[in-house]
Amino acid sequence: MLQNAHDTIAAAFRFKNQNIKQFELFEKFKDVSDKYVKFWSDWLYDELSILKDNAIFVRNVVKAVLHRSNERGYAAEEKLHEFLVDYYSIEELSNSINY
Repeated sequence: MLQNAHDTIAAAFRFKNQNIKQFELFEKFKDVSDKYVKFWSDWLYDELSILKDNAIFVRNVVKAVLHRSNERGYAAEEKLHEFLVDYYSIEELSNSINY
């Protein structure tokens, strides 16, 4: 539930913050990860503070949660994804990763 929305928001974060080093699998990164997690958390908080005022975002999150694991929930998740792709202007990115 809402995994696609999370992935889209995370992709927008990475796309808009390309100057941040991405971690390699199994890399020892404790010192760097604390800064990265703080940056991600602050960015996500700011984004959700804005998105919570958007009726399309809120309506589809609520519908996806209320109707999880059925067609109405899946439709709400798809609408949420379409909204986020448009909101972040990442259609080109979305098409390249087959969302």
